[in-house]
Amino acid sequence: MAKSNSPLRSNASHLLEGEGTSIIKVMAVINQIQLPLPMGEGWGEGDDLRNNMTEAEKLLWTRLRGKQILGLQFYRQKPILNFIVDFYCPAANLVIECDGSQHFTDEGLEADRVRDQALAELGLRILRFDNGMVFRKTDVVVQVIYDVITQLLEPP
Repeated sequence: MAKSNSPLRSNASHLLEGEGTSIIKVMAVINQIQLPLPMGEGWGEGDDLRNNMTEAEKLLWTRLRGKQILGLQFYRQKPILNFIVDFYCPAANLVIECDGSQHFTDEGLEADRVRDQALAELGLRILRFDNGMVFRKTDVVVQVIYDVITQLLEPP
């Protein structure tokens, strides 16, 4: 897939408008190659996080697990670099994050910006959903994920 500087658009994204804070941020991708992902420090952290998922992550996981979206495998609490992402789909080079209120502070927004930039440099795309959106409009969130993956997997 060619490099892109424009955000991905989902057919369902209009359903997210008017929800308050920036519910979904889709990062542009530097490239679309499958990369072996270097693992950072803290290998055991993913195990702890998998056992202590937030309620929003648990709900979204019920819709991602078992190859329910286009037959694609998702991993939860996946270590990538020195980060642990909520969900990762290697076939689409896609990271999905469920964001609680701490992500909307100045410090949280800056940390997410740095993290997203580092992940994008690996060729990953990042979808962020507010936890409230995951609870209130789960079907819309899943449709956005489906639409984005479909777009990512389209031939150039």
